[in-house]
Amino acid sequence: MIGYATIVAVGALVNAIQTELSDPREFIHGAFRVISFVIMSFWLLSGQKQAWWFAVISCILLACLGILGLIVFSALSLTHGLDLFRLILAFILGTYLLSHAAILLLKGETRSYFT
Repeated sequence: MIGYATIVAVGALVNAIQTELSDPREFIHGAFRVISFVIMSFWLLSGQKQAWWFAVISCILLACLGILGLIVFSALSLTHGLDLFRLILAFILGTYLLSHAAILLLKGETRSYFT
């Protein structure tokens, strides 16, 4: 999940540099996601069962939204307007990292740590 937070931070910084912070809402949204995933990662280190449930649900929900976004962008052919770096950074890599985090959290060894 720290990897996802890093990808979001890089994406927010690249967007801020490209747009010269003409619309700071995107940067603030990215910063909020980074802070929330870092807090969630440290919460998981405490070993609380509530942290595990929250992380699993968050990762699965956001990964599903990322997959849905990829399908919509592909179906509507909206990927041609985005540069390849932003497409990979915003959708493909973030979705992969969230899916991978959810799979790791659902493994038996990881689940047994939080019981």
